[in-house]
Amino acid sequence: IKKAIELISFENLTPEERTKAKNKEANREAMSVYNNLRSIEIAKKMLLKGLTVDFIAEVTDLTLIQIEKIQKDLGMIK
Repeated sequence: IKKAIELISFENLTPEERTKAKNKEANREAMSVYNNLRSIEIAKKMLLKGLTVDFIAEVTDLTLIQIEKIQKDLGMIK
Protein backbone atom coordinates (compact mmCIF):
# COMPACT_ATOMS: atom_id res chain seq x y z
CA ILE A 1 0.00 0.00 0.00
CA LYS A 2 2.83 2.36 0.91
CA LYS A 3 4.52 1.72 -2.46
CA ALA A 4 1.25 2.42 -4.30
CA ILE A 5 0.83 5.70 -2.45
CA GLU A 6 4.41 6.68 -3.30
CA LEU A 7 3.82 5.87 -6.99
CA ILE A 8 0.58 7.86 -7.11
CA SER A 9 2.26 10.78 -5.36
CA PHE A 10 5.18 10.61 -7.79
CA GLU A 11 2.81 10.67 -10.79
CA ASN A 12 1.24 13.92 -9.53
CA LEU A 13 4.55 15.77 -9.31
CA THR A 14 5.57 18.51 -11.70
CA PRO A 15 8.54 17.75 -13.98
CA GLU A 16 10.77 19.85 -11.72
CA GLU A 17 9.59 18.00 -8.62
CA ARG A 18 10.18 14.66 -10.36
CA THR A 19 13.71 15.70 -11.26
CA LYS A 20 14.39 16.74 -7.67
CA ALA A 21 12.99 13.44 -6.38
CA LYS A 22 15.10 11.42 -8.82
CA ASN A 23 18.21 13.44 -7.96
CA LYS A 24 17.58 12.97 -4.25
CA GLU A 25 17.32 9.20 -4.71
CA ALA A 26 20.44 9.14 -6.91
CA ASN A 27 22.34 11.07 -4.24
CA ARG A 28 21.23 8.55 -1.59
CA GLU A 29 22.44 5.68 -3.75
CA ALA A 30 25.75 7.41 -4.48
CA MET A 31 26.33 8.06 -0.77
CA SER A 32 25.61 4.42 -0.01
CA VAL A 33 28.17 3.27 -2.58
CA TYR A 34 30.71 5.82 -1.29
CA ASN A 35 30.19 4.72 2.32
CA ASN A 36 30.60 1.06 1.35
CA LEU A 37 33.83 1.80 -0.52
CA ARG A 38 35.10 3.82 2.44
CA SER A 39 34.27 0.94 4.80
CA ILE A 40 36.21 -1.43 2.54
CA GLU A 41 39.27 0.83 2.59
CA ILE A 42 39.07 1.14 6.37
CA ALA A 43 38.72 -2.64 6.68
CA LYS A 44 41.84 -3.13 4.54
CA LYS A 45 43.86 -0.88 6.82
CA MET A 46 42.51 -2.61 9.92
CA LEU A 47 43.32 -6.06 8.54
CA LEU A 48 46.86 -4.97 7.73
CA LYS A 49 47.19 -3.74 11.33
CA GLY A 50 46.19 -7.20 12.55
CA LEU A 51 42.79 -6.39 14.03
CA THR A 52 40.26 -9.21 14.30
CA VAL A 53 37.67 -9.88 11.64
CA ASP A 54 34.87 -9.70 14.21
CA PHE A 55 36.02 -6.28 15.40
CA ILE A 56 36.35 -4.99 11.84
CA ALA A 57 32.84 -6.23 11.00
CA GLU A 58 31.45 -4.46 14.05
CA VAL A 59 33.17 -1.16 13.29
CA THR A 60 32.60 -1.06 9.53
CA ASP A 61 29.20 -2.81 9.29
CA LEU A 62 30.68 -5.08 6.62
CA THR A 63 29.75 -8.75 6.68
CA LEU A 64 32.24 -11.46 7.58
CA ILE A 65 31.99 -12.68 3.98
CA GLN A 66 32.90 -9.22 2.67
CA ILE A 67 35.88 -9.06 5.02
CA GLU A 68 37.04 -12.54 3.98
CA LYS A 69 36.92 -11.39 0.36
CA ILE A 70 39.06 -8.38 1.28
CA GLN A 71 41.51 -10.73 3.00
CA LYS A 72 41.70 -12.83 -0.17
CA ASP A 73 42.18 -9.71 -2.30
CA LEU A 74 45.04 -8.68 -0.02
CA GLY A 75 46.58 -12.18 -0.29
CA MET A 76 46.09 -12.82 3.40
CA ILE A 77 44.14 -16.05 2.82
CA LYS A 78 43.71 -18.39 -0.13
